[in-house]
Amino acid sequence: DVTELAMGTREKKYALLTDGDGNAVMPATEADNVLVKDGKTVQYHLDKFANIDASKITSGVFDAERIPNLHTSKITSGVFDAERIPHNKILYEGDHDFKVDGDFETSEYDFSFEDGSTYALEIHLFWGIVTAIFTFAPVLEDTTVSYVACCGISTTSALLDVGVLRVYANRIKEGLAGRISFTFSNDDINNNELTYLRLKRVIKLR
Repeated sequence: DVTELAMGTREKKYALLTDGDGNAVMPATEADNVLVKDGKTVQYHLDKFANIDASKITSGVFDAERIPNLHTSKITSGVFDAERIPHNKILYEGDHDFKVDGDFETSEYDFSFEDGSTYALEIHLFWGIVTAIFTFAPVLEDTTVSYVACCGISTTSALLDVGVLRVYANRIKEGLAGRISFTFSNDDINNNELTYLRLKRVIKLR
C-alpha cells in the first residue's frame, strides 16, 4: 500500500512515494516518474534519491543486480562461509590409514570425484607429507595418481618412497608402492615394502 505525498516549490514539484510505515520507496519503472495528485500532474525527480547515506538503509535485501563489482581490497575483516567459495574446498580431513582401513570410500564423506575437476591429495608417508595434484579423467574406471618422497640423500646413497593411488569416482585404492634405496658406489638398488601410507586431506581445486 503506497502513499503519494506531494512536495515541492514554485519552481518544481515532485512526488515522494512512501509505504505504510512512512519509509520512502523508489518507483518501479521510469514510467512511474510522472504521477497524478489530486487531479494534477506531479513530476517525480529520481535524482532526489541519488545521494542517500548508507547509514539510512537499515533493513531489506538488495537485489544482487543493483550491487556493482566490489574490489577484494575493500574486504578487510570477517570470515567467508566455505560454501560460498567454490574453489579450494576441503572435502575430507582426517587420518585414513590405507594399511589398516583399506580403501578410502568417498560416500562416507558425502562427495565423489567429478570428471574434469582438479583435486589435491595430501598423503602422509613415514618421512612427511607430500601433495599430489591431478585432474580426474578416468581411463576405464580410474585415474592413476603417483607420488614420490625423498626420505634421504647423500653423496653415497638415496632413499625414496614411491607409489601410486588409483582414484575412482567413489573411492581411492592403494596401488603399487615401495621404498627404494640406491647405493651409488656399486649401483645397488633395493625395493622394500612401504609400510606407512595415510590420507590426510582431499581438496577440490576447481
